[in-house]
Amino acid sequence: HWQLGGYDDTTAQWVVRKGPWKLIGNVNEPRGKKKSLKLPKLYLVNLEEDIAEEHNLVGSNQDKLNELLRLHKNWLSSVRSEMNK
Repeated sequence: HWQLGGYDDTTAQWVVRKGPWKLIGNVNEPRGKKKSLKLPKLYLVNLEEDIAEEHNLVGSNQDKLNELLRLHKNWLSSVRSEMNK
C-alpha cells in the first residue's frame, strides 16, 4: 500500500497490490506519459500479464477489483485509527 497527498480517499492517489494485481485509485498517469484529462478513477492491472500497465482491467475483473478495494479500505481504516491515538 501507499498513498500520496494525505488520507482523503477521494483526492489522494493510492495503490494497493496483492501478488501480480495492482489497483491504483485517483489515477495520476500510471504509465509516465503526459497527464490526460480523462484518466479513470480506478486502474487495475495484472503485472504478470501487463508489466507496462497498458490495459485497465476494472471492467473485466470485478471480483479482483472488489478484493483490492476491501484491502485498501481496511488499510486506510487502520492508518486512521493509529493516527487518532
